[in-house]
Amino acid sequence: MAAIKRQYPKIKTVEDLASAARQRVATTFVLDIKTKAGMYPGDQTTADIIIIALDAQQRPISRITARGATEIRPYQPPRIREANDQALRELNGKAERLLR
Repeated sequence: MAAIKRQYPKIKTVEDLASAARQRVATTFVLDIKTKAGMYPGDQTTADIIIIALDAQQRPISRITARGATEIRPYQPPRIREANDQALRELNGKAERLLR
């Protein structure tokens, strides 16, 4: 949200798309975060962050995606935080370039 709020400081959050429709919001951003932890050494732990912009009729008009990934090392946990941090850095960079 911080990446979007830097470009749109007056943005407000709503609980769901139905709330946005009731409020007649002109543009809605949907934030989708997917994290998948690998199980075995060599597997990937991934974090995907997707921001979808919808117009007033809630039709998709734009999308920004970011991904972070780490490889599980032997005898170590999956390092989900590291994958999330990578995805957030990528998203922040894209937001700086694209949300102007």
